[in-house]
Amino acid sequence: MKSTAAFVIVILSSFSAPRCGATIYNSDGSAANVQALTNIATDGDTITLPAGTFVWTTGSTITKGITLQGAGSDLTVIERSGTAPLIQIQGLPSDLPVRVTGIRFNAHVGQNGDLTSIYVTGPSGGTWGLTQIRIDNCYFYGGQRNIVFLHRASGVVDHCTFQDVAIATEVYGDDDYAWARAGAPQFGTADTTVFFEDNYFIADGAITYFDTLGDTFTGGRFTWRHNTFDLSAFSAWNFGSLITAHGNQAYWTGINDWNRGGIMCEFYENNVIVSSAYRLLWFRGGRNLVANNTFSGIISAFVHFSEEEPSSILPLRIGGWNAEDQVNNTFVWANTVNGQPQTDSMVRCWDTASDTFIQLGRDYWLVRPSSNTVTNYPQPGLPSLPGYPSPYSSPVTSWMPYTYPHPLTGSGPGPTPTPTATPSPTATPPPCVATVPNFVGARMRTAATLWEQAGFSPANITITGGPGRRITWQSLPAGSLADCATATITVGP
Repeated sequence: MKSTAAFVIVILSSFSAPRCGATIYNSDGSAANVQALTNIATDGDTITLPAGTFVWTTGSTITKGITLQGAGSDLTVIERSGTAPLIQIQGLPSDLPVRVTGIRFNAHVGQNGDLTSIYVTGPSGGTWGLTQIRIDNCYFYGGQRNIVFLHRASGVVDHCTFQDVAIATEVYGDDDYAWARAGAPQFGTADTTVFFEDNYFIADGAITYFDTLGDTFTGGRFTWRHNTFDLSAFSAWNFGSLITAHGNQAYWTGINDWNRGGIMCEFYENNVIVSSAYRLLWFRGGRNLVANNTFSGIISAFVHFSEEEPSSILPLRIGGWNAEDQVNNTFVWANTVNGQPQTDSMVRCWDTASDTFIQLGRDYWLVRPSSNTVTNYPQPGLPSLPGYPSPYSSPVTSWMPYTYPHPLTGSGPGPTPTPTATPSPTATPPPCVATVPNFVGARMRTAATLWEQAGFSPANITITGGPGRRITWQSLPAGSLADCATATITVGP
């Protein structure tokens, strides 16, 4: 059986376009068949999974720039049987777009060992990383470390539901390489940052404990925005923290350490509902920003800080401020708790040993970044090595949120493929038929080139507006089918 051929494009900074007439392969939903089709697919192709419930005892590995698309997270269900990751994205030869969408992943509920649904591995070090990973409109029930990003890998997780999960995500950087690239990391950028936006997290009586829903470590960076966390039915006080950022777990040794701290966390414009909690966000290292969130419930503190070198990393640091990879240039402002503005007492150190290292007005502020939020960090003393690469030399004096929605999401969820009774690969696609891409956000000067690369005739492309402006509209809506040779296209600012 043949299916109508189309291509789907994901927009990002490079605006690379798959070829016109990319192939849709319809799988039977089994892991073996998905893997077989992945092996013959090429960049820009789509592999679909039909409606139904499928038990996977093994996983599937994606090494190409393709889309894996279910019939919808309420229709396509993968039941786990085993402990290995279900989908691994790894070994890509370059920064290709990869998308996983429209699938429900079911696993055992509880924090009893890793049960990862999607594991993304980018290169370690080098001159490039994966920046075009999109995981969207999926449902994750149970499991632990459901989504893992490792090394130089980033993108966006959007419009997903996480129910009764233990550690929904872990974001690891590539250690010293990540810190060297970051230098003095700034907020509001997409470079090597994993974005979690417009997701829904719910925990109820089915899960009794979890450490956290998100953690970053070894040079990882993540941003949380426009999410809803509903823990109103979850056991009171019974989780470590909603989101955490690790600090270093040992002193820098002058080689590619595996245990550097997380670099950055942004948490803004989220809605958090809990029954009772002694803390919600726990930062043990790096730069962090918490702004314009709504918190509800019995909450002792919504932000805690810790520095572990004076209490748990041997030899204990006894010389005082500052420490390696410690909390620095951190900002917490404009949040509400139960409808009231945040108070100073709800943002503080978790333990007294950290008080010397993390102080209000030096390492963190309860206001927006400005020219008044400047600290010059000295080189850490013993037991740090003299060559420790201090990353705190450039203060943060402003903040602008990164583009929302994330450019990788385009105009929203893509079309859901029609389930097929007898799936089979597409053999010969009709010529010059394409799904219209979304180029909103691109510069006007590159618009004609982008549409031509997408396969549309240059004679039918009209550009309005100056070359330095960005596209804000296009006459053909994204997701519709069009003939590459005859479609008339107009874009403007």
